[in-house]
Amino acid sequence: MSKTVSSLKVFSALVPAVLSAAALVAACSRTELPEERESRESVSFVVSGFVPTRAAVTASEDRVVSLDVIAFRQDNGQVDVSRRVEAEGSGTVGSVTAELSSGVPVDWYVVANAPEGAVSAYASKAAFLAGVTTLTQGIRSTLVMMGHGSLPGVPQSGSVPVSLDRYACKVTIQSVAVEWQDAFNMGSVSVGRIVLVNVVGSTPWSGTPAGGDLWYNKAGLDAGLPAAVEDMLVKDYGGLSVASSSPVDVESPLYCMPNPVANNDNAKNTDHWTPRTTRLAVELLIGGVSNWYPIDLGSMLSNRHYLIRKLTVTGPGSAGPDYPVERSDVRFTVSVVEWDIANVPAEFTDNNL
Repeated sequence: MSKTVSSLKVFSALVPAVLSAAALVAACSRTELPEERESRESVSFVVSGFVPTRAAVTASEDRVVSLDVIAFRQDNGQVDVSRRVEAEGSGTVGSVTAELSSGVPVDWYVVANAPEGAVSAYASKAAFLAGVTTLTQGIRSTLVMMGHGSLPGVPQSGSVPVSLDRYACKVTIQSVAVEWQDAFNMGSVSVGRIVLVNVVGSTPWSGTPAGGDLWYNKAGLDAGLPAAVEDMLVKDYGGLSVASSSPVDVESPLYCMPNPVANNDNAKNTDHWTPRTTRLAVELLIGGVSNWYPIDLGSMLSNRHYLIRKLTVTGPGSAGPDYPVERSDVRFTVSVVEWDIANVPAEFTDNNL
């Protein structure tokens, strides 16, 4: 046998041993990931149903077409798991399942109707809570919602009930009555537009209202609003006739993000833009002239319905939706209710009632 053939046989015998030793060194030096150190178990986050309840979004304000769950470890605030499920076609979804680390306490958040990637982009709880969702972020004309809680470990039942709250607020005026007799002597009386002004366009994922940098209809009506935004903030009645002092039905909800600002700034007393109270304003066309009647909504919270059952007009309006009117010229009551609850926990009224 030649020396060359003999050397090849020795080399071939050594190769498996060298590779085995290299693999052992690599295994000893590599840092194990959390999911490799800990076993994981499935948990289903199950959404409780809404009480069914008209803007394009109104028909979908209760629908859930996607769910994201993101869970953060309580020991370091980092993501333990993030999963998403989305309905097909015109369907809905009611739960999302994720693999949580066994025995690891987590804080979890379930977000409905957010765009793909909007929730999973966050690597820590602090970053998530500091991030924002926007008024127009809902997919398929739905509203973004969130529920949250904590788990000391994987529950024995394997499921967690989730109650969702919408980030947005709903604002409705049900009827308008004109009890100002001089109005009918000045020509035809009709309802023009009902609008929201000084509207916050985003809010933190945490659910705690903040003014932020995105505002719509600042101290007036923005020209060229995106169609989805205009649909939520402006309702044009096109001259709905008001023939007598009998109330006219104008019920059609508007939507905005919660605005924590409550001050007296308006277009009359402040000549530059400042964050200010969100206002619902009704335009009456009297003899062809616009008269605006704004209503301050005060400091707002998410998932609340700001309901004005009747606005009674007894005198002339203002030049624009952010200009005040004489308090003696309007009467109204704003009821603040849970979006899906019939009882009224709070209300505020104009000073003349």
